Amino acid sequence: MKNGFGIWIAVAVAFTDSASAAPTDLRLTVSAEVHGEKFAVSGETNLPDGAVLMVDVGRQASGYFGNAMSVGEGGRFGTMVFPVVAVPVLPGIYELRLTGPLTDTLPATTRAAVGKDYSNYRGPFVRKDTLGGFIEAVATATVPGRVSDAQDAVARRKSDAAYWNERRQGCLQLPEDVAHFTGIPQSPERASQTVARCLGKVEVDQRGERGPSSAR
Repeated sequence: MKNGFGIWIAVAVAFTDSASAAPTDLRLTVSAEVHGEKFAVSGETNLPDGAVLMVDVGRQASGYFGNAMSVGEGGRFGTMVFPVVAVPVLPGIYELRLTGPLTDTLPATTRAAVGKDYSNYRGPFVRKDTLGGFIEAVATATVPGRVSDAQDAVARRKSDAAYWNERRQGCLQLPEDVAHFTGIPQSPERASQTVARCLGKVEVDQRGERGPSSAR
């Protein structure tokens, strides 16, 4: 069964003289539908073709986290967001976050169209930090139904278990990754120390509950 709902982040119309260099009001609309364990996210924008939007969907209570990339074309964007861990989409409130990357990472033609640090646009979704300009828009979406603390707890434990297992597997791979990036293989003793330090950090984080349901 498909559950559908819409989220409207903003609807803005820009009346800008085409001959003027004044920035244009950034317009974003977005909607989402639930398809099994996935979210189909789509919307409209006045960003140029080729503009990249990262789409994140999450609900801390049930450990649901997913992300995907969408590339705008013809004033529209859309993507299917899969959960990082296969947990169900349970009733409750989900956060939907759209993020446009730093303009230095965009293709040259797209970067020229949006301007450095998105200077060709203005509005509440155009942000800037010490690294440069980016786009960020956040909304909440409610999946209808009765919220069950018991079901949330089961899903959250599954998500957390997968997260900690992934962290530990990463530790076992770390010596090989270090050797790949540095070009210097680690001795067996050094590799063992590297893995042990990494696993120790995972244990500390897990005891402090710095996992996906508390930190993401």
